[in-house]
Amino acid sequence: MKEQATRSVFRFIRYIVNDSVIKIKEGDVANDFKMSLNLNAEVYDGTNVSKLELAIDVSDANQVIIAHVVMTGYFESINCDEAQRNAFLCHNAPAILFPYMRAYISCVTAQSGMSPVIIPTVNLRKEGENLLTQISKTSEV
Repeated sequence: MKEQATRSVFRFIRYIVNDSVIKIKEGDVANDFKMSLNLNAEVYDGTNVSKLELAIDVSDANQVIIAHVVMTGYFESINCDEAQRNAFLCHNAPAILFPYMRAYISCVTAQSGMSPVIIPTVNLRKEGENLLTQISKTSEV
């Protein structure tokens, strides 16, 4: 008997790179990278679509490579309440979107004629918790 796949209540639709600036100077790239990231979320009223914006700034210790990239992921939530949707948006969505960001930066730097910059994986749980608190405060207003 053939089992039918169950459709998830939260799914990734697509992503877009909104802003990308990568500056490369001559010199030796240090393997020590500094990274900061910022998450922002928005839920479209009257629809099941939410968006998560991930902004990242990366530079090596020698400042040979400086990158600023902003990427937006679009997600759909079906048959779930606001609290469940917000939890998915703040915890699952960053984990889904971040590998696309890593791959984008690696590909662009590799195509520039240098060794690709491979930023480390990170646990985005703390950032997700902060985002959930931010969204919760916004929805209370």
